[in-house]
Amino acid sequence: PPLKMSYIPSPRYRHIAASVGHNLYAWGGWTKDIPIDPTTKEAVHASTEKKKHFSSVDILNVKTGEWREERTRGDPHPGVVGAACTVIGRKIIVFGGYCGHGTCFYNCITLLDTDTLEWSQISPNDAPQSAHRKAHCGMVQFKVCGEDHLCFVGGTGLFDDESHQFVERPRSASRTNEIHCFNLTKGEWYIPEVTGTLPPPCAYHSLINIPGDKAMLTGGFSKNGRMSDLYELTLPTSDKICKWERIHHNYVDLPWPVQRSGHSCSILSDSLALLIGGEDHVSHALDEMWLLKSTKMTWKQMPLSEGVAKRRGHTATVLKISDARVIVVLVGGVSDWIPNHKCWEQTMRPDTQILELELDLQGYCNPEVKFSFHMHLDGYKELMQQRSEKEQLEIQVEELKKVNEDSERKLSESEALLRDRKQGSKQSTDKELARQRAEIEDLQKKLDSRLQNIQETKLPNSEATIISNQDINILSKLTNPERRNGTLHWRNHGLSIFNLNDSDTSFSVTTVWSSQFEFPENTQLFSHIYWIQSKGEPAKPVEVEMQHCAVLLNKDQCSNMCFGVCNDPENGPPYKFKIQEGHFAPDSNYGKVEIKFSRRLIAIFVRFISRFLPENHQNVIINGIGKKYFTKWYLQNSTPSKGRAHFVICQNLDGCIENADEYYTTMHSMRSGPECIIHAKPFEEKIQLVLQAERNGGVPIEDETEHNGWKITPTVVPVEVKLNDVDECSKYEKYHCLQIHTEKTNIQANLTPLKITLQGIE
Repeated sequence: PPLKMSYIPSPRYRHIAASVGHNLYAWGGWTKDIPIDPTTKEAVHASTEKKKHFSSVDILNVKTGEWREERTRGDPHPGVVGAACTVIGRKIIVFGGYCGHGTCFYNCITLLDTDTLEWSQISPNDAPQSAHRKAHCGMVQFKVCGEDHLCFVGGTGLFDDESHQFVERPRSASRTNEIHCFNLTKGEWYIPEVTGTLPPPCAYHSLINIPGDKAMLTGGFSKNGRMSDLYELTLPTSDKICKWERIHHNYVDLPWPVQRSGHSCSILSDSLALLIGGEDHVSHALDEMWLLKSTKMTWKQMPLSEGVAKRRGHTATVLKISDARVIVVLVGGVSDWIPNHKCWEQTMRPDTQILELELDLQGYCNPEVKFSFHMHLDGYKELMQQRSEKEQLEIQVEELKKVNEDSERKLSESEALLRDRKQGSKQSTDKELARQRAEIEDLQKKLDSRLQNIQETKLPNSEATIISNQDINILSKLTNPERRNGTLHWRNHGLSIFNLNDSDTSFSVTTVWSSQFEFPENTQLFSHIYWIQSKGEPAKPVEVEMQHCAVLLNKDQCSNMCFGVCNDPENGPPYKFKIQEGHFAPDSNYGKVEIKFSRRLIAIFVRFISRFLPENHQNVIINGIGKKYFTKWYLQNSTPSKGRAHFVICQNLDGCIENADEYYTTMHSMRSGPECIIHAKPFEEKIQLVLQAERNGGVPIEDETEHNGWKITPTVVPVEVKLNDVDECSKYEKYHCLQIHTEKTNIQANLTPLKITLQGIE
C-alpha cells in the first residue's frame, strides 16, 4: 500500500526515472536526507537505515498529476547514485552506480517488477566478462534473434586492469569507453568486437536507441573536457561486432549544441529526440533545449520557458499519450553548483515540470514538434482534473442520449403493438396507449432536465485550458481570481480587469511564452503576453491593468510606454501586435488600458528612442521574449564631493540581490535602489548605457567625454555591457553581477547625481 498520498518527493539529482504505462517511477540519487556517516562525512556504505531509505520508489500518475511513495520488497539495487536504467515490458532494469562514498562502485544488474514492486538481482557484481564497476555510463536495449540484450558504454569507476585499452588512467578512479553486452534471456555477459572511430573515455553522457538497430551517444565528460560531437553505434548482431561512427559538428554548417555533460536526451519517436540542459565547459548550467532529427543528424534549438532547463543531473522521461502526442516529465537536477560543498549539500530542484508535445511525423525524413503546453505540476494536476470532469460529463451525456433513443424506440413499439391488437375494446386500448405515452413523456422530461443541468455545469476556465491555435505555447493558466466589486484580480500574476458590470460575463486568462509574434517597430517587450478571452460579450469596454518591469521616474519616461494588442489572434500566425495607448504613472510598475473584449493578446512595450537602437534593429518576427537580465542600483549617501553610484546587471535576480546586497551593505552609507528586468532579443549582443550628469537646476551637461566630473569603470563612452560578459560573471560563486562603478573626481557641490540611461529607460 502507498506510504503517503498527495505528497512531493524529496529534491534529488543523478537519480533514475522510467515510465511504465501511465506511471513514472523515480528512484535513488543524491538527496538531502541520504544517510551520512558522521565520521567520514560521506554516505554510509551499507546499513539498515540506508536500505530502508532506498526501499521505496516515488511514482507519478500522469493521468492525475499525483505523486505517491510506495514501499518496495527485496534488496534494492546497491548503486544508488549515477545508475543506468531501461525498461523491458513492465520491468525496470538497473545497472551499476555509485554507493556514495570513496571509490565504491557496482556492476551488478537488478530488476524492479512494477507490478509487484519487488527487486531481484539478475547478475551479481563481478560476474565473468562483466563490465567494470562504474557509474554514469550509457545503457540501451536491443534484440538479437528474438532475445533481449543490453549494451553498456563508457562511465566512470575504479579500473585495475593496466592493459585495458579503453581505460583513461588504469589503477585509479577514471573514465572508460568500453562496451560490454548482456544477454538477458541467457543471463550471460559478453564483450563484442569494436571497430570504427571510438569516442574518448567519457562519463555523464547520454545513450539512446535510434532506428536501424543503432544507438546515439550525445555529450559527455572526457579527458579534454565536455563533448559536443555525436557518436553513432551500430549495435552487435549474432556476429558480436559493433561499429562506431563519429559525427563532428564542424562538418555540418547548421546549428549545433555546445559541448556539455550531465544533460538528458530522451526519445520522442523513432526519428526525434529531445536534449535538455546539462553543464558547459566551465561547469555552468545550460539554459537550452534542442531537438535532434536522427534521420538527418541535424539539430534544431527549441524555445524555452522558465523552469524547463538550466539544470543538470536531472531526468526527462517521455510518456506516450498517442502516436502524435507525448508528455515529457522533468524531475530533479541542480542549477548552480556550490563549490566546496558535498553532493548532498547542493541546492537541488524540487519542482516537477510537464511538457506536452505534438509530433508531426508525416514527413519521416523531416519531422517537426509543436508545444501544446508547459506547466508546473500543480497546474498540470488541475488540468487533468478538468479533463477528467469533462470526460465524465461527456460520458453521462452519451448515456442519457442512449436512454432517450431507447425510450423513443419503446414508444414506437408500444404504439405498433396496440394498433395490431385485435382483441379488447377500443376504450381499453386507448387507455393503455395513453398510460404508456404519459409514462414515456415523464421519462422524457426527466431526461431533458438532467441534460440541461449537465449543459449548465461550468468547468472553471475550461476555454483557456489549451488554446485552440496550436502555434501558441502556454506558460501557465491563471485560475481562481479574487472577485470584488466588479473586479477580477490575479495578484500573483500582476493582472486585474475592472468595470465588470455584467454578471453573465466571465474571463479566462492564459500566459503564453512563445510563438511567431510580430511586435510594433522600435519596441521591446516589457511584460508577460496574456491571452484573454471573455465568455459572453461585455456591455461596454473593460479596463485591464497589467504589471511591467520598467522603472519609470518621470512623466516623460511614461510616454515611452504603450500597450500592444493583437485583436484578431484567430488569423495568426504571425500574431501582429498594434500599439494602443494606455495610462502609465511614475514610480509604478502597472499600466492600464481600455479594451472591448472577445479574444485578445495583450502585452506592454517600450518604444525606443532611435539613438539607442542597435544598428541591425528591424521589425522582426521572433520566438519568445529572449533571455532575462536584471539590473539594480546602489547609491552612497555621502558628501557631493565623494558621491558614488554602482550599477549591477546579472542573469539571476536572486543572485543579484543576495550577493550584491551582501557586498554593498558592508560599505559605508550604501543604500539599495530599484530593480529592473531587461528582455534581451536574439539579435542584441550588448546593453548600452548612456551617462549624463546635470547641473543644479536640471540643465544637462552635453560633454560626455569627461563624464562631467565623474570617473566611470569601465571607461568606455557610451558604456556597453556585453551580454556574454554578464553570462560569464554568473558562473562564479561570489560575483553574480557585472558591476559598473561611477565616482566623482572633482569637487562640485551643486552637481546632482549621475543618471544612466538604458536603451531609453533610466
